[in-house]
Amino acid sequence: MKLQMKLFGDGLIPVTEPILIQRYNACLADIGISPTPLAEFRIDGIGWSPEVAAEKHDDYYLSIGPSNPFGIILTPEQYGKPVYYPSYSFDRNMLRAFFKANKETISDITSQTAIWLDIDDGISDYTDLTDLLNVRDIKVKPHVLGNLMKIAIEEHKLAKEFMDGVNWSNLDLRAKLVVRGRAYGDLRKRNVIIENMGYKDIRTYYTRAFGGTFVFRDLPVRNYFIVMTDKEEYEKKKETIPEIYFIHDKKLPKVLEEEGLADIRWEYYRQNPQLLSYKMDCAFANSVLTEDEDDDFFSWTPVKVLRMEDLAKTKGKLPEEFGHLENFRRSMDEGTGICPYIGSFGYDTIRVLLLPSTELRPAYANVIGHLLAKMTPFDPVELYTYDTNEFKKRYETWPLSKKNFAGKMIERNFAPFKHHAS
Repeated sequence: MKLQMKLFGDGLIPVTEPILIQRYNACLADIGISPTPLAEFRIDGIGWSPEVAAEKHDDYYLSIGPSNPFGIILTPEQYGKPVYYPSYSFDRNMLRAFFKANKETISDITSQTAIWLDIDDGISDYTDLTDLLNVRDIKVKPHVLGNLMKIAIEEHKLAKEFMDGVNWSNLDLRAKLVVRGRAYGDLRKRNVIIENMGYKDIRTYYTRAFGGTFVFRDLPVRNYFIVMTDKEEYEKKKETIPEIYFIHDKKLPKVLEEEGLADIRWEYYRQNPQLLSYKMDCAFANSVLTEDEDDDFFSWTPVKVLRMEDLAKTKGKLPEEFGHLENFRRSMDEGTGICPYIGSFGYDTIRVLLLPSTELRPAYANVIGHLLAKMTPFDPVELYTYDTNEFKKRYETWPLSKKNFAGKMIERNFAPFKHHAS
């Protein structure tokens, strides 16, 4: 239970004070979402709460469709926290940029009230895939709860008008400033005016629209291509525009290689043999951990020499790609150069071995990592890293032995958990 809480609740901020709950509900009301009756809950970096989502029976309650997400900021402590149900792959980086640009202002405003964010892509609703290609930038539009920012702007204008040489003796103007000063203090000395922010690092991204869609643009061979993860949505849309692929299309690895996005990096595997061992462990565990029993996978030796009792457990269960990975490892151990078996590898083996290309910009590398994780969902660390929600859905259906394997793999290999353990 402790591990499960760590997997699915890490980084959430408790909201227990009545004033914060009141502000959260006021933000929901401003957005057009019904308030929550909960007396306490937790929020992530963008203000999403698992408890409120459960109460509303809607994991995406903090948005009006995929193209209209919102955020709520109650505290500067939300900076750098996870975003558990993002609408876009760039949500966390975008939120981090917003916090960095407005650090002092957020601290000042949230000491007195709250902020809600309208994350605007310029499109009211996604009705076609071309809408995704037309997203050029995102505008993060902050709204300060109540009249604090409006009053501050008015006070700045009044003060500027008063300081104009001809108005210093204007008694009416002076009286207005005195009244506002008594009611709100001197807001000119506070950081309570927060501007809209543009965010443009979105040329390649993932969105939950149409069941989950990857958008790639500005490529050397194709102008763009789109990868859809929902089979039903793909069947509806595949004839609408060119260069659409289903995520398990056997042509997709070749497309990724041609565009310089991913490939099988033989030399990297030679220099990092532990990575291939890890992939073999994942393929092995995915095939054999099928019983709801507390089976200790780590007492087995799938990558080295299988004991007779291990062979009995795995007979008829190991997929073809596991044998291909063994051949790949043998070629590395023998130092024979490029693996002579690669030409015979099928799609399932190739997708396991694909790695992001080395010279990708961080935004591209993140999206490619996410795509490869979805192409090969038996790697628990990659899936948890790039798509916690998909991992959670699968985790809930796995037998105990597979849950234990995934949890231990994440504890050993996922950077934040490794940090906590050290």
